[in-house]
Amino acid sequence: MFSPYNHDEITSFDQLNLRKELIEACALAHFVRPSKIQANALPILLSKSKYPNFVGQAQHGSGKTATFALTILQRIEEESTKLQAICLCHSRELAIQTHDVIKNLSCRMNNVEIFLAVKDETLPAPWKHQIIVGTPGTLLKLLFNTKTDVSLSEFLKKLKMYYFFFLIECRV
Repeated sequence: MFSPYNHDEITSFDQLNLRKELIEACALAHFVRPSKIQANALPILLSKSKYPNFVGQAQHGSGKTATFALTILQRIEEESTKLQAICLCHSRELAIQTHDVIKNLSCRMNNVEIFLAVKDETLPAPWKHQIIVGTPGTLLKLLFNTKTDVSLSEFLKKLKMYYFFFLIECRV
């Protein structure tokens, strides 16, 4: 993994200029210091660049999910009810786990709504979620589901996103 940052120099979440609510949530989650993937990725992902790109690979349990969750939550506009992030996961279990990580890290934020798009879920009406976490199959089913009051395809057509995160979390 290439990063212009030396992860040894980043010893606390305070150094990453995160919102105070996120620093508090990290402390509640017992995150003492950023992991190697977090120390390398977060400075890039939280940079002034509107759409930073980053590809990272790290071992299971190294903090990858928290890395992109913190990025999403740092950049999210809480006052907006527009969709701002989509996270695709290869399995229902991983989608639930990812949803839980984002939910836990947003515990100190006031207006963050996360929709878990897994089997047997229906789109809520009215829409007020900034983040969707789910599996590709379920998102496709929701897209073409005519039984709901809210059509995801119509919803997406009307969308004017501020930021768009398209994340794919895989386990190898």
